[in-house]
Amino acid sequence: NVDRGKKKKVQKKMFGSSHKKEIKEFRTITKATDRVAKQYLKKTGYNVDRAINLFMDSQPKLTPKSESFVNSLYTKYLQLSEDDDFIDGNGMMAFLNDAKIDATGMEAVVFCYILQLEERFTIQKKELENCILNYDIQNISGFKKEVEREMKKFKDQPDSFKDFYYYVFDYLREPEANTVLLDYAVPYLQLILSDRYKHAGMWCEFLQNEYKKSISNDTWKQFYQFIGSIKDDFSNFDEDGAWPSVVDDYVEYAKEKLNN
Repeated sequence: NVDRGKKKKVQKKMFGSSHKKEIKEFRTITKATDRVAKQYLKKTGYNVDRAINLFMDSQPKLTPKSESFVNSLYTKYLQLSEDDDFIDGNGMMAFLNDAKIDATGMEAVVFCYILQLEERFTIQKKELENCILNYDIQNISGFKKEVEREMKKFKDQPDSFKDFYYYVFDYLREPEANTVLLDYAVPYLQLILSDRYKHAGMWCEFLQNEYKKSISNDTWKQFYQFIGSIKDDFSNFDEDGAWPSVVDDYVEYAKEKLNN
């Protein structure tokens, strides 16, 4: 209807972000976070080539000791993988086990985040190298320490968790796709939101039982804004606001559940 159409237009203005193409290109090449990409692009007037050069020039270089550490790790876990070009899921599980990182919990997702892995269950040598450089990791136990440090930052610095939450979408989506399948989205959302949103389980239940579609990047990001501004009892939710229809439907679903 007309009102719904108006809502969508307002929604795009409210939630739409500019320079998506430049940010994506910068992040693809540098493996940097969304925040870092925006920081360097703003400095160069969103000139991607200049921003990338500026970023690269600012990065520390591997010492011989660090380079040896990268090579030894990569070789070890590559040998446990079925592919010769990257560390796959088998090698990654061994890596997590040696680093004493819980492979089934939040720690494993944060591990992927600090490495800025581009594809699910895949570690490229450059990603490992960048992580060791950026976090100055000296030994295998250093990965666990950095994961724990990041998790503490999530509690103390909301923007830090926001970067992580946005990253998880990029990690889960298929290459070149702008959606994440529910089979991947639901367990990860349950995992990363359980300590931050009281109704994380209900949101996941709604997605599985009512929504039943892949989640778009816009929906993923908008729901983060939703949980940061709407009370747990939904008392300040404006039905005539600029929220997308999936959020409207979720609130209706949740209120019915809470009242029964």
